[in-house]
Amino acid sequence: RRDEGGEKAGTREGMQGADAGDSGLRPPSDLSAQDADDATTSPEMPSSPNNAALNRRVEDAEVGHESMPLPSDVSYGPLVFESRRFVDLRKKSFSEQVRSAESLWMGVFYTLNVFFQQFYLGSQRLQLEHKGDEGHAYASFGQVVVAFAGFTIPIIAWLLDKKGYGVTLGTINAISVLSGALMAIPWLWIQSLTLTLWMVGRFFMYSSYFAIFGALFGFKNFGKLVAVDNIVNGLFGLLQFPLTYFAIHQLNGNFTWINVFQVIILSPLMLFCYKVYGWERQDLVPIRPMEGEELPCDMLGNRERKKMKMPNMPHVELPAFVGGRRSEGDARTGLNP
Repeated sequence: RRDEGGEKAGTREGMQGADAGDSGLRPPSDLSAQDADDATTSPEMPSSPNNAALNRRVEDAEVGHESMPLPSDVSYGPLVFESRRFVDLRKKSFSEQVRSAESLWMGVFYTLNVFFQQFYLGSQRLQLEHKGDEGHAYASFGQVVVAFAGFTIPIIAWLLDKKGYGVTLGTINAISVLSGALMAIPWLWIQSLTLTLWMVGRFFMYSSYFAIFGALFGFKNFGKLVAVDNIVNGLFGLLQFPLTYFAIHQLNGNFTWINVFQVIILSPLMLFCYKVYGWERQDLVPIRPMEGEELPCDMLGNRERKKMKMPNMPHVELPAFVGGRRSEGDARTGLNP
């Protein structure tokens, strides 16, 4: 009887609090949409449309879910943006990845660029001799200049980290087209510029190859994808021998028409580079890169976001985990403001 009286008194006090505007007892059906948003927002994070959307993203991805405790020795970085197309591409199987448009056109792009870059490496002395390099001074310069390719590392790193895949691939292809056009010019003195551009383009190509493949397709099928692409490159590269034989015996050592053919073949690949540029800027979603994971850097800096009129996402990090439990932050999402 004493318990029943206490329950009635508690109910009466709760109803009085509700009448006074306090957080009294209300049935679930009377909860407003604002209350639902407050219930899904961290108590330490102020309620706002951006934070509510962010919490829903994290909840959908089950980041920090109780049934999937995150390891304590893994660090997580801030949120970055990436195209949903590339995020979904990394989740596909090997057969789906190798048949994707990205894999097909990346294979065509690198196969053709590698072919002409290596073709010039093998026929460089012959081409320079036909232009008048009898003392092989320019050929010797071509052997030395490749040692200075390492000085261009900051440039290719800046392209990959800040400008993205499309701009990087477009830069590589533009250098290959320009160097091919310079190779076709019969003036010997301009070939020093040709050798320098060829060196830069070749270094950019091999530097970006593994970086872009790993970022696009992930590392689950990385070895198999690279193996397939290298097999195609190697088989297609065998055409260098009949092409060199044709230039020596049929064209009397004049490689000009082959250089022009290089420009004609590589120029349409600029459309593919522009297509990649559009892909990486469509349907952007926030992601949280994990240390050592197959995720690219944040290619859309503050300046790029201002151009695209995109809001800056808050800097959100996961807290440290002690004994498989969260030490701080929201117990549901594991987020800190």
